[in-house]
Amino acid sequence: MIIERFIKMNFDFQYKTLILAGYGAMGQAFCVLGADFISRFKCFVIIDKRKTNILPENCDHFIVQDIHNTNFLFNNLKAYHNQFLFVNLTSNTDTFRIRQLIAELDGAYIDTACSIQYGIEEYRLSKLMPYTLTKVKNKYPHFVCCGVNPGIVEIIAKKIIAENFLNAKDVDVFFFEYDQFTTQRKKQEDIPVSWSPNALIDEVMLTPSLELRNGLAVEGESAPTYQVNMNWFGDKIQARIVGHEEIWNLQFLPHINVKNSYFAYALHPNIMTALNGKPEFAKEKFYIPNRSTPTHGSDTLVVKVVNTSTGISKSMFWSTDHFWTFSHYSINAVQYQVCSSLLFFCELLVLLDSRTRGITYCGTTLGIDFYGWDAVHNLFKKYKIEWEYIQAEKIFVHSDRIVRSNSNSLV
Repeated sequence: MIIERFIKMNFDFQYKTLILAGYGAMGQAFCVLGADFISRFKCFVIIDKRKTNILPENCDHFIVQDIHNTNFLFNNLKAYHNQFLFVNLTSNTDTFRIRQLIAELDGAYIDTACSIQYGIEEYRLSKLMPYTLTKVKNKYPHFVCCGVNPGIVEIIAKKIIAENFLNAKDVDVFFFEYDQFTTQRKKQEDIPVSWSPNALIDEVMLTPSLELRNGLAVEGESAPTYQVNMNWFGDKIQARIVGHEEIWNLQFLPHINVKNSYFAYALHPNIMTALNGKPEFAKEKFYIPNRSTPTHGSDTLVVKVVNTSTGISKSMFWSTDHFWTFSHYSINAVQYQVCSSLLFFCELLVLLDSRTRGITYCGTTLGIDFYGWDAVHNLFKKYKIEWEYIQAEKIFVHSDRIVRSNSNSLV
């Protein structure tokens, strides 16, 4: 295939070393699902601030260091100048500072979430997303916020539009997720979660809600995210309207205007109850089960696009069973969805070259025309990213929120 030859050509001339920053739950899942991708590199380096005795066989070097130590990072990466891809799976990281360093060394870069501002306690996406998307002087591709959500859900929104609403002027795009993750608890009072406890707490309890309203980003005046009831295929469940990167990114979708957008997020009732309390309690009780502990439930994502002029909606969903991913890979469904999506974007990244100089891409701004939808679908098949159309008219949220006219803030 032409696309496979193109990938091989780019590897032959550009990327000799793969550097993975972060070997926690997501980093380990990346290594499990990405063995074939990793094998294309001559050298595989892992960086994590914690020591570990459990490393993948294909790891050539393991470095114990916090990547916020940029002097150390720069000195260690100089040996790979102009020949490396840096995959950042650390959480709560100033990714902009890291990208500046990677750009100085002519490296390619990809991550899955927005940046923090190092040394500043800031949670508002209205501040963090412009910082995240700030341009650097990169020679090779820089992809930011390219996991499942944000990331793949933006690709799916564009797919629905391309297949159903190509001539529409305005659309609404709504995102829904219901993660029913559960497992046997270590202690009765502990609460297992499917991904980073700290990042989950930040997202739901410390970051204000964010929506697009009439094409404008509207952010809550303060945290936490506000609660809504979500109609989920006829069941009414508690959810949160969270501030999420893809909502911000959709402002920059080319050729069509996204008028309204939100992300409704629901989890297992035990987790939702804890999220209604204080962050200190959640931090004490939340934990990620180890890879030997069976997990149950499913994680389901839905993307709904509505043609605002006709009211016609089309929706796609991706549901993954936690026990299936545990049985096959010893990871949970969220790890599977995030890392298979990240690998999808990694494959697209290596097709690009120095024509991307000075450009930072996210799922919304990445042009599919360069690749073609056939290439996208082939990669979906390769990584078992299984989105399907679904009748989802009964998925929506109930809320009496209003927009305050003098500030555009949620109340």
